[in-house]
Amino acid sequence: MKILVVRLGALGDIVHTVPAVAALRRGLPSAQIDWLVDERYREVVDLVRGIDARITVNPSAKWRELPRVIRRLRQERYDAALDFQGLLKSAVLARSSGAARVIGFSRDVLRERAAAVFYHEHRDIPRGQHVIAKNLRLAGVLGIDVSMKNYHFYLE
Repeated sequence: MKILVVRLGALGDIVHTVPAVAALRRGLPSAQIDWLVDERYREVVDLVRGIDARITVNPSAKWRELPRVIRRLRQERYDAALDFQGLLKSAVLARSSGAARVIGFSRDVLRERAAAVFYHEHRDIPRGQHVIAKNLRLAGVLGIDVSMKNYHFYLE
């Protein structure tokens, strides 16, 4: 299985996504797991064990860089793209990856509700949950164990 994690930034939000990525690696040990990230945060994602590739987007390059990034994503033929960010930009990139399944949060918990139209599947998340629990629930769509007692950080 090939999985694309989409969490472009910011620093704290990237750190909050690490337990979900650890759960993916633990639950799908032979999967290829790639992370699409803003190049400003590449060094943080470099510290996360279990990631096969880091694909960067340069926010200052604006739209001129997108064709290169999208070509790279499409070459991988991902089985699933998980949008942990919930913004229009991240949803468009997840969908542009060509993944067979593009998965994001349900419209009512998205930061930008318009992002929902780019997902094939939505994960309903109860309001008031910590962002780590929300991210674990999103990863759970792929059928892995995401119980809170099992997660731990995969930092070197």
